[in-house]
Amino acid sequence: MDNLDARWELDQLSQRADGLTSAGMGLEAIGRLLNESELHADDVNGLQQAVMALGNYVRVTGFELYAQAEKMKGGAK
Repeated sequence: MDNLDARWELDQLSQRADGLTSAGMGLEAIGRLLNESELHADDVNGLQQAVMALGNYVRVTGFELYAQAEKMKGGAK
């Protein structure tokens, strides 16, 4: 792996890490909202959809980060 490829890979990891951080902040906010009483049915549905979407994003990104890290480890040998 040349230097340019390594920088690109690290940039991709950084962008995904930023996305995970944002998703984590969103999940925390949703958790705080869920602690409030008297949520309307539409709010509950919206929160459920958001949690499902964020969960999927975090899961897929985790798999992608792992694959990229393994690829980079192979190139470092």
